[in-house]
Amino acid sequence: MVSLTAVLIAYVIAALISKPNWYGVLSSTLIPHVMMNKTWLIASLGLLGTTISPYLLFWQAGEEIEELQEGIIIQVDKMDKGVWLGMIYSNLIAFFIIIAAAVTIHSKGLEIQSVLDAEKALIPLGRIGMAVFIIGFIASGFLALPVLAGSTAYAVAELMNWPEGFGASPAHALVFFIVLIGTLLGGAVISLLPNFNPADALYYSQVLDGILLPVLILILLVLSNDRQIVGEKKIPSWMNFFAILTILLSLSADFAALISH
Repeated sequence: MVSLTAVLIAYVIAALISKPNWYGVLSSTLIPHVMMNKTWLIASLGLLGTTISPYLLFWQAGEEIEELQEGIIIQVDKMDKGVWLGMIYSNLIAFFIIIAAAVTIHSKGLEIQSVLDAEKALIPLGRIGMAVFIIGFIASGFLALPVLAGSTAYAVAELMNWPEGFGASPAHALVFFIVLIGTLLGGAVISLLPNFNPADALYYSQVLDGILLPVLILILLVLSNDRQIVGEKKIPSWMNFFAILTILLSLSADFAALISH
């Protein structure tokens, strides 16, 4: 299923075919045009939230703990390479999605009011673009469902100090699986509500992630520098610097969005 994310490369192709003003793209990337109105600031929170999604922290930590409990030796170097490759790939794809959407949607004065509207970013690919969008949307859903539901189950179980883990028997970790199934069913029920707009739900959920981001990074920063917890595996100074910078930037975005008009 993860291999299906390769279809997202279609956004790179669509962005190249649409022939954007690359000078403008690069200059705006390096020197962004900051606007102090509420719409722009809320969107920036959403961008922060979807780039560094807090729920992935629970998922990653829960999975690693479960592997340790099952006696699986975690190869840190190999895991680090996978994380770095995933970060680079996902952010490059996000960069080209923004470019493709800016050229094909925003430049024409259009707005994304529904999930189907997002397909317009792949208009340069014609019917192939529509097929790729459908495949990518379904694949993303299948990837997101277990991660989102699993993250919720891990977070609740850890908060209450209950047994957890996909490798545990349902009888042993009953509440974990109840929360997991309840989250999936709850999401399904919400999607069937009248006037439910998936695009709005996706957007504002990422805004909420952006609001929560500085708190979660601060917690991680404290834990990662506590030698009683990490021993000699304390994170390097440059990571501390960028973590603090991210906290300050996200707090600034939260505060600016709160007081803006």
